Amino acid sequence: MDHARHEQVHEHGNPRATIGFVIFYPFHFFVYKAIFLQLAEHAEFIVDLVIPLPPRTLAALERDIVQLLTEHGVPYRILRREEYAFPKYLGRFFSKYEALVSVWERGCLAAPATRHIRKINANYGAGKDLALVRPSRALFDLILAYGERDAALFAHFTHVEIVGNPRFDEWFTDSITTSALRAVEERIDPKKKTVLYLPTHGDLSSIDTVAPLLGSLAGEYNIIAKSHYFTTNEEPERLAALRASGAQLFFDNVDLLPLLRVADVVVSDSSSAIFD
Repeated sequence: MDHARHEQVHEHGNPRATIGFVIFYPFHFFVYKAIFLQLAEHAEFIVDLVIPLPPRTLAALERDIVQLLTEHGVPYRILRREEYAFPKYLGRFFSKYEALVSVWERGCLAAPATRHIRKINANYGAGKDLALVRPSRALFDLILAYGERDAALFAHFTHVEIVGNPRFDEWFTDSITTSALRAVEERIDPKKKTVLYLPTHGDLSSIDTVAPLLGSLAGEYNIIAKSHYFTTNEEPERLAALRASGAQLFFDNVDLLPLLRVADVVVSDSSSAIFD
């Protein structure tokens, strides 16, 4: 593989960056966004394509992430799964960074090439202690916690700082972009109340039961649904059920905040979105 050519084609980074925000799915951008903006002069995104997906799905995932980052005008670099087989290349790739910010302790966070780099966890999701509080969090040098309760739990593994939930900065400063709101409002009837459906994925998902019922409500209400990023990329039958339900469907490359802004009621299951 000609890595020099690869970098020339796929590098859209910040030459001054010493902080890398590792993004595995489009949704992660919105977890990082408020933090990134405070550090933008010395930061960039690392698109880590380590997730073992079918080639067509992986190509679509890369396209969606790159399109989202491009729309927001932020710098990024791409790290492909096959490049993990080249230690020297990984060493060069990560030589510029002093810190990596990630939602997960996987991919490049666990690679030997990043062992010397400080690692920061941007936590997301509430109410799922069994999933969120895990010994592998000790990989991080710092965890950014929502509040005192999760900080006390994460402190068993590493250093913790309480920062609140940066993903909602735009909500509380009333700075959700007009274009983001318009993109949602254009797809609904302003004369109807709006139901927002936020299902999770896997065994705890309600899609199989709820999706067939949504169509019967569409005459009286606006029905909008946002699929979980695992459903978008790994559950094609459930995604097809949401499409067939008649709901206005949004994916994980859309910020949750504009959807919450237009909704009159939220319907969910075991998704951490219920705490949002």
